Amino acid sequence: MGLTKKKIEQIESELVTVSNPFLSSHPDKDVAIEKYYRAQLMVLIRNIFLEKGLSPSKAADLLGVKQPRISELVNGKVSAFSVEKLLIFLYKLGVQADFSTLSEDSKIVVSYS
Repeated sequence: MGLTKKKIEQIESELVTVSNPFLSSHPDKDVAIEKYYRAQLMVLIRNIFLEKGLSPSKAADLLGVKQPRISELVNGKVSAFSVEKLLIFLYKLGVQADFSTLSEDSKIVVSYS
């Protein structure tokens, strides 16, 4: 079953849309912005796992990682993944991310294939 418009809206509503919460907790603005984007990507990936009904072991097989890495991702361990790795995961899940404007409070726009 594909993603419905309602489900996409639900997923998008769970993305971090307020000002960057990491800016207040990290002195380096660039690091804070990177953490912000990683957190958004991780929420998106977690929701795709749920939408596709992927168990941790099936998700690990699909993404080519061990199951403990899936647990880190699902539990929001932001420091465990680079933006590049998360984008590769999205690609493997059949998702295309479109970055049109990047600022500390912009959202990541995604299209599902």
